[in-house]
Amino acid sequence: MNASVLILLRLKGFVKPEAIGADSDALVTAGLVDTAKLGLRLTPAGRIAADAAWQAERASIPAEAIERVHAAFVALNAEFKGLVADWQLRDGGPNDHSDISYDAKIVERLDQVDRALDPVLADASGLVTRLARYRPAFTAALDKLRDGEGRWMAAPIIDSYHTLWFELHEELIRLTGRTRAAEAAAGTAA
Repeated sequence: MNASVLILLRLKGFVKPEAIGADSDALVTAGLVDTAKLGLRLTPAGRIAADAAWQAERASIPAEAIERVHAAFVALNAEFKGLVADWQLRDGGPNDHSDISYDAKIVERLDQVDRALDPVLADASGLVTRLARYRPAFTAALDKLRDGEGRWMAAPIIDSYHTLWFELHEELIRLTGRTRAAEAAAGTAA
């Protein structure tokens, strides 16, 4: 069983078979994954297996270390949420993205958040190796934003910067033993 694939499916809800390659057939045969219109998704048994994989990872890392990573991430979260709100809204209404200069300033702010995220990602991937996937994914989304492809800020069905941010936050929530509801109650949910 490939725990990384199960966790990825748990985060995303579904993925295209080519995103997980040869593992897909074995996971379907094992009853952990089934096919849906949008791609592969976890079965109830697959969700249980993914949650168990997160618990096993959590048990294998020092609690104080992942707590530090989580705290460093949360320290950036309010700034990130603010810039996403500014990306989506302007002057009390939707941002129509016709002001290229306005959007460019938000991408500059994202550059600063992205640089501040580097040590968080380094520490996280030092604890859980598979989390190293986030650095190149964040870089790719940011590069596309710099190239003027605005959907890479917050589009939900691609690995936009916001989608990745949400997924990383979910990873850290689970690795610390918290819940999304507790994060929301604390005002730190992504």
